Amino acid sequence: MADDGIFVALIDATLKIYEYIKTEGPKRGLYMQTSKTKVWWPTMSADLLKTFDCKVLCNENGSASEGITLLGAAFGTQLHLKTHFLNLCRKLKAFSHP
Repeated sequence: MADDGIFVALIDATLKIYEYIKTEGPKRGLYMQTSKTKVWWPTMSADLLKTFDCKVLCNENGSASEGITLLGAAFGTQLHLKTHFLNLCRKLKAFSHP
């Protein structure tokens, strides 16, 4: 039984994988919960946004968000990575000095 999955690919490959899992997965007992599925990549186009029926992580104007954190690992812009690292440092400091 699969619980979580992550795949990293170019935009076209991401769409193909996404569609494959949605169409072929049920034949093998794998059902994608699109309400919990997230898609992110550093460049977004309005046309591609419409092809996914799940949460696409982007800003209100349709441009890409700064990044995404998967299983504790940050992916994205320098700003996203720096923010993630600083948040981890704050949590570590709070944990070690209650």
